[in-house]
Amino acid sequence: MLTPVGRRVAVACVVLLTAAGCNRAPTAPGSEAVDVSGTWAGSASDTTGFGDLLWRVTQADGTFQGSVEITDRSVGITGRGTVSGSITGGLIQFTLTVPVAGFSEPFDSCSTTVTGQATAGTTALAGLYAGASTCSGTIYSGQLVLRRL
Repeated sequence: MLTPVGRRVAVACVVLLTAAGCNRAPTAPGSEAVDVSGTWAGSASDTTGFGDLLWRVTQADGTFQGSVEITDRSVGITGRGTVSGSITGGLIQFTLTVPVAGFSEPFDSCSTTVTGQATAGTTALAGLYAGASTCSGTIYSGQLVLRRL
């Protein structure tokens, strides 16, 4: 049986050992390294409308790049272009570009570029974006939600 002093020493040892095991700083959501390589599908909405979005990307170190396909649900047009950006932990900075001739007719003379920021996990990605289109002007209030396929 422990004396009162022995109990205090034992409790102090347990507290110190527990604290040593918990000596890691807490991590903020999205701060762990995420590999975004692969195919992502979901939806996007902004001041130009609502549509489906498909990303096929590869990642090397802190950057990623790939193809993007956008389908506007209201008029049924499709745009094809590129997406690229950087990733730090789970935070993504991205640029999405659909060049002239990237949209189906009658919008094939239009181009669009948006930039944004998203938070990625292993199975989902969500973020905000803004930019411009040569046919519809300023794009703002953009939101996207993608899931890994």
